Amino acid sequence: MKKHLRIILILILVLLVMFFVYNKKQQAIKYGKISVIAADYPTYSITKQIAGNLINLEMFIPPGQDSHHFELKPSDIIKLSDTNLFIYTSYELEPWVKDIESSYKGKKPLMFVNTTKNTENKESLHAWLNFYNVKIMADQITFYLTSIDEKNRAIYLENLEAFKQDINKLGKEFVSQLSNCKRKTIVHIGHDAFGDMSNKLGLHFVPVQNEEATNQPSAKQVGQLINHINSKNIEYIFTEKMLNPSFAKMISNETNTKVLLLNPIDGISKMDFERNKTYQDLMRVNLKNISKGLNCQKK
Repeated sequence: MKKHLRIILILILVLLVMFFVYNKKQQAIKYGKISVIAADYPTYSITKQIAGNLINLEMFIPPGQDSHHFELKPSDIIKLSDTNLFIYTSYELEPWVKDIESSYKGKKPLMFVNTTKNTENKESLHAWLNFYNVKIMADQITFYLTSIDEKNRAIYLENLEAFKQDINKLGKEFVSQLSNCKRKTIVHIGHDAFGDMSNKLGLHFVPVQNEEATNQPSAKQVGQLINHINSKNIEYIFTEKMLNPSFAKMISNETNTKVLLLNPIDGISKMDFERNKTYQDLMRVNLKNISKGLNCQKK
């Protein structure tokens, strides 16, 4: 009896949540706001900075998960009810978007926005770690926002310009702070997200996983990595906030190194999301840690 009662209570709770989400979207539509869903955190952060409170914005991949390991569930499609735009990074990073496109049967047409189709180095899954690409992604998002919400066009364009100026400033900070470093190699106990960015900054990026984060290093590769760290007298290694820290801790113990965090921003922690951390906030933390790990001196 208690088990049945518990199931009934859970079903009631689910229905209440669904009603709340639906009612929230209906209110947004009533008051003239368009409804937008951003697939991942980078597109969410960019869209939020451009649109502010002018739209009803949600993030598809929940905080605490990343794009590489997200698996689409039938229940996720409920989120798309009455949505005007679905903004994502790329098919390569989020192949499940194709499934949504082919199966979506909403009340009205849903526009899908690929933010990276005009970016450089399209082979890279982590387009947002290239500051030029971030501005291209922002242009693409703004184009679609203004196309369906003409009345707020001037505000979107003003916010876009402010966003680009901050990205330009951020890029200059990276160049300035990382141009005079005693070390040039970033040993990353994580996946190959920063290769493109490192090359542009004249740094050498050594990850233990591929860019898709699908492989695990062999015992031989781990041994080679430990030897490399010891032979180069490396003081700091890097890892990712959303990874299990045990592997990085093991490498740290074997090499007598300290561990710093390097955030690829293909997801966001629940804490950072609740604190409204922006893309720029997280990248500036990365800059601080890289600068410390490579013993960089400001000019």
